[in-house]
Amino acid sequence: MGAFDKPTNTKMTMHIFTKDKGDYYEIVDGLPQHEQAPVRS
Repeated sequence: MGAFDKPTNTKMTMHIFTKDKGDYYEIVDGLPQHEQAPVRS
């Protein structure tokens, strides 16, 4: 998300581009994971 000066109240809803993450990272927060950008309907 970058750097912000003040709180944004932004909440994560998914992880994208997980195919490119290092194999030493494990995402275990229960949010959906997408190897690429998700398809919007």
